[in-house]
Amino acid sequence: MPAKPLEEHKTEVDMVPYIDIVSLLLLFLVITGDMTKSATGVKMKLPRADQAATEKKLGISTEGRIVVQMKPKDSKNVDAGYFAVVENNQYDLVAGNQSLVNYLKEQVDRRVAKGLSKLGESGEVSFPVKLRIPTEAPMYQVERVVMICAKAGLVNVHYAADNKDKKD
Repeated sequence: MPAKPLEEHKTEVDMVPYIDIVSLLLLFLVITGDMTKSATGVKMKLPRADQAATEKKLGISTEGRIVVQMKPKDSKNVDAGYFAVVENNQYDLVAGNQSLVNYLKEQVDRRVAKGLSKLGESGEVSFPVKLRIPTEAPMYQVERVVMICAKAGLVNVHYAADNKDKKD
């Protein structure tokens, strides 16, 4: 018996799913690349201390204001951390330190009792807090002070950058 010739089977490769996946991947990369470009592309010129107008010129009331000044623990090593100085009292800016929060709450209560301010619906007060920040201070330290102020109900925070290179 003669050998039968082998049957040929034609196989086709379906490229449609491959093209779909590649096009979705390209679309994803283009969209995320565009988002990261726009998120990091924000150019902002922050004000400097020597450019600031005085509060008298701006008509800002300073009555009852609390001044919080950030000072480095070690002037040669700013990574050593910072203190918050309020009315000649020095407080460590470490997580869980409630002494500064308690002191600020006492100051709020004292000013409310004197009639310098009223408590809002969520316990906040409107009198200003001036936060003096060294220009080299890391943002996480500044955020820590702002959060402490918020815990004490102080939400009207004015920022001032202390320029250590200024000449008096």
